[in-house]
Amino acid sequence: MITRLFIEPLRIGKAADIQGRAGDMSRAGRKRKINADRRPDGKPRQPIVDNLQQVARQRMQHHGLSAIDARSDLGGYPLGRLWASKRISERLHEIGTAWAKLRWRYGQIMGIMLPMSRCIDWQGPGGRSLADEPDPEEIGTVKTSMHKAIKALSFHTPTIGMIDRVCVADEDPEDVSVLQRGLLALSKSRGWQ
Repeated sequence: MITRLFIEPLRIGKAADIQGRAGDMSRAGRKRKINADRRPDGKPRQPIVDNLQQVARQRMQHHGLSAIDARSDLGGYPLGRLWASKRISERLHEIGTAWAKLRWRYGQIMGIMLPMSRCIDWQGPGGRSLADEPDPEEIGTVKTSMHKAIKALSFHTPTIGMIDRVCVADEDPEDVSVLQRGLLALSKSRGWQ
C-alpha cells in the first residue's frame, strides 16, 4: 500500500509532462505553424495558385504549349491545344466546335448519350441552354444539318470517328492530318452549320 501511494503521483506527473510537450509540437522535431489554414484532417492546405501552376507546367511539358496558352482555357481540351500550338487554324477550331455542338444536340434529340465536350460553351445563343427541350422545327433542322455534315464526310469513314474523338470525346488525335482533312471538308460543305 505504501509503494502504491508513491508510484501514483509519479505516473500522473509524467503524463501531465507528456501532454504539455504534445501541445507545442505536432510531430516529434517539428513545431506546428501558427495561423496556417488547415484541412479537416489537420494538415496545412496548399495554396490553389500552386495547383494552377502545376497544371500549367504539366500542359507545357506534355503538350508543348507556351506558358500563356497552358494557363488559358484553350489548353484544357485537345481541339484548343491544337489551335494554340498552330497545328490547326482558327477556322478549323470553330468548325470543330460547331461539329461538337451539332453532334451533341443530335445525340440529345435521338436519345444517344454522348460525353459533354469541354470545347462547347454550354450556353447557347442568347443565353439559352443547350439542354432545353427541342421543338419539332429544331428537330428537323438538326437532323438535316447532321445528314449534310455526314454526307460531306462520306469520302472517308475513319474521319468521322477522328473528329468525334477529338471534338466530342476530348481525346488527343493520333494523326492530325486526318482531323485537318475532315474539318476542311466540313468547312467547304454548306448548310450544315
